[in-house]
This record gives sequence, C-alpha cells and structure tokens, in this order.
Amino acid sequence: MQHVQVRILSSELVCSLSGAIRGVNLDIAAPKPKKSGRRTLTKPEWDAVIKHLLTRDTEPLLTPTKHKNIRQSTKNIHARIVRLTLLQAVSGLRIAEANQLQWKHIIDGDDGMLINASADIVKGRKGKERGRYIPILRADVAEYLRTHREDDEHFIVGSPTTTARPWDATNADDKVPELYRQIAEATGVKTLQDLRSHSWRATLHGVYADVMDPATRAAIFGHTEQVAEEYYNDRQNIESLMRQVKRAYA
Repeated sequence: MQHVQVRILSSELVCSLSGAIRGVNLDIAAPKPKKSGRRTLTKPEWDAVIKHLLTRDTEPLLTPTKHKNIRQSTKNIHARIVRLTLLQAVSGLRIAEANQLQWKHIIDGDDGMLINASADIVKGRKGKERGRYIPILRADVAEYLRTHREDDEHFIVGSPTTTARPWDATNADDKVPELYRQIAEATGVKTLQDLRSHSWRATLHGVYADVMDPATRAAIFGHTEQVAEEYYNDRQNIESLMRQVKRAYA
C-alpha cells in the first residue's frame, strides 16, 4: 500500500463506520504536528526487508590473519551490520543497545523467544530504567537466532573480528546508510533509503498496532504511551489503521 497523507478523520466518516465496527477499539486520532518527521515501513515492507536480511547473513565470521585482508574485513563488516539491522528490525533497540546484547540475554522457551534487555543495556534516565523484555514475534528470526547461537558470554552481533567483543556503535552507525540503500534497491522498499536505525521502533509500533494495545507496546519499547504518540507515530502511514478496519468488517 502506498503511503497516503491524511489530514483529518471527519466526524461524519467516524459515524458512518460506527455501526459496522461498534465495540472495536481502533487507534484513531486526528493528526498532530510531527516533531521528528520520522517515517516508517508498512507491515508488508517490513516483512520484505526481514526476509531479505535473512538471506544475507549466511556465512560465519572469517578467522583474522596476521596480515590485513581487505576482502575478508569487508565481508566480516557486512555480516555484522546485517545481523545488527536484523536485530534492530525485530526489537526496536538502538544501535548501542543492540551491540551490547549477549547470547545470555536471549530467553528461548517452549512458548516463544524473548530478549532480556536488562537495565545495564537499555538507555533511560539514570536510576529510572529497570530493563524490559522484548518478544521476538517472528518464527523465522527466532529460528535464525537458534541456528547461530554461541556461548552465553559472546555478543550476538560482535565486532568484525570476533563475537567475544562488542562492535563500537559509532563504527557500526557509519555502515548503516549503504546497507539500507542496498536493501531498498534489492526489495523495492524505497522508503528505506531515507530511514535510519532509530526508525525501527516507530515501524514496530505500526506493525503491532492491531495486535497489541498501546500500553503493552509502550512497555516493550521502554517509553510512555504519550512519548509513543508524539515521537513514534508516522501519520502518513495509515496501513495499520486500514488493517484494523478490514478486520473489524470481516
């Protein structure tokens, strides 16, 4: 679905829908001025990007040699930035946070998989952040993590030379734009060309909008409902709202 600019939902439109969808809680609100200008992917676009990322990270890190090998270094960096992007795309974590995740932070049980984003990893007001649990709500990503799992103390992403050490967040951030351009070209998700890593959290708010209430989404992503509404709501992307309307009519 193309992104559509929505100015306002009139009272007449809401009233015309009310008979068919009475009792259904739709996340509808008139647009507010955007402070961040943050754009997001639709659910089909997000799905296409995830599936593409899963085809890219297929090789283990190459063992470093005494002599600098540019080709080896380039392949290792690519593998790390792909895994980092995949992790962010399903968790909404910042680059610095995702780079601090170790395999011990993955809880894999019979009922599903969670990331234990403990207080020493996630950012927040000093003394206020208590950590949170983030569900991995994709079976293909959960299986990917199981397949690639290492020792608990190793980092999920890791540096381009070893997963025994974390990757410097600044160095990782420098590699994001080129990968996003490559993915946008490969998948046809052109919006990705202009996104940065902090847009995944806003995207996930839209992806989960019709299956998870606002309070639960806010708790998972570590902020209040008010913050989510103000900073993580792309009102040009009405795709999640239309999914709710379609399901209400079904």
